[in-house]
Amino acid sequence: MKRLLAIVVNHRSGAFCVRCVESLRRSWELEGRAPADLVVVVVDTASGPAEEPWLTTIEKDGAQVVRSLENLGYAGGMIAGYRQALLDEGEMDERHDAVALLNPDLHFLAGSISPLLEELERDPSCGAVGPRMAIDEEASVFHPRLELPHVAAELSTLQARFDRSQARTLLARRARMAAAFLSFESAREVPMLSGACIVMRRETVEALGEPLDGAYPLYYEDAQLAQDLRAMGQSSKIVPSSKVLHHWSRSAGSGAEFAAEPARRAAISRKLFHARHGEAMAVRSLKETEEALAASELEPPFDVHALGAQEGSFSVHFEAQEEVLLELSACPFFPIAAGVVTSGDSWSLSEALWGWIFPGRWYLRAACARTGLHLGAWSFDKGAAARVEPVGLGYEDAEVHILKSIDAERSAA
Repeated sequence: MKRLLAIVVNHRSGAFCVRCVESLRRSWELEGRAPADLVVVVVDTASGPAEEPWLTTIEKDGAQVVRSLENLGYAGGMIAGYRQALLDEGEMDERHDAVALLNPDLHFLAGSISPLLEELERDPSCGAVGPRMAIDEEASVFHPRLELPHVAAELSTLQARFDRSQARTLLARRARMAAAFLSFESAREVPMLSGACIVMRRETVEALGEPLDGAYPLYYEDAQLAQDLRAMGQSSKIVPSSKVLHHWSRSAGSGAEFAAEPARRAAISRKLFHARHGEAMAVRSLKETEEALAASELEPPFDVHALGAQEGSFSVHFEAQEEVLLELSACPFFPIAAGVVTSGDSWSLSEALWGWIFPGRWYLRAACARTGLHLGAWSFDKGAAARVEPVGLGYEDAEVHILKSIDAERSAA
């Protein structure tokens, strides 16, 4: 695949969006691809005048910027960017081969693009691909394997919280699956991809009609995409040789910031997805279970060692294992968690990761990667604000040197 259309939807994340586009262009050119074959469209969804300096910078870099006076949401922004690109392509000799749907808080590492495009070329049954995404520049933890949000599965998981033994059994099984996901090295099919970074061939998007379903104002558009691809007989794959940083929710925010408009939009999307894909009785049971949980004070599934307020990097210790799954979550039941597979009897939360996580109470847990055996759980409190400036462009120059060396060896051969 030669030509890529990249659509970035921005909402009050201008500094990150600039770096996202810069890193995308840098990776593209380091892979020996022609700059003219990368077309970038940035859609700003009613961020306000404070974003204008960043948007102007992006335009000067050669990207087209679509300024929406309405907050279209992520899917709506993608649709606006895609339609604008189609209008522009009407004047061009060549059309794009693939479409990338991108969050503004991504940072592309050297060599991250070709593996995605190559997998789409290699496997015609694959409808969408995504990279392995780390939260911080030291790759301390990675994004988790995502499951399609089936109502019945959500219901059974929440009901298990009333029974500590059942909750531990579910978490042990989940630990084994998470460790397997974080360890595989070749492209592998997954239930769904994170909407933060998805690449599809042009024909797939044309068959869908739009890159995402605009009925979802925030979140669940990626789950709907996975359902739509499956209905078309196409799979979704993670390509671990493609490595990208995703700095986690810079637009939606966290805590009180998320609890306002983003939470309202997310609730609408969740209700819509459940209405489309869940049985009415199960949806009612799920609502009743959530209400019961909200009125209860439940103990976590295992004892949690409270570390209290922390000021930066710290370590936790556990029984030594050859392979240990470490997970980080904002909830002691770990419904979704960033993770990493390591070894030994301790793990340190790095300064890089510390900088990126939002203020609040966080939970860590360790489990044997092979058996899921629980090894320990800890809580800690962060009072400092999360980092607000993106990673420097070219910080991974050691990897760039390796990439160039490999290219030189290939040329010599």
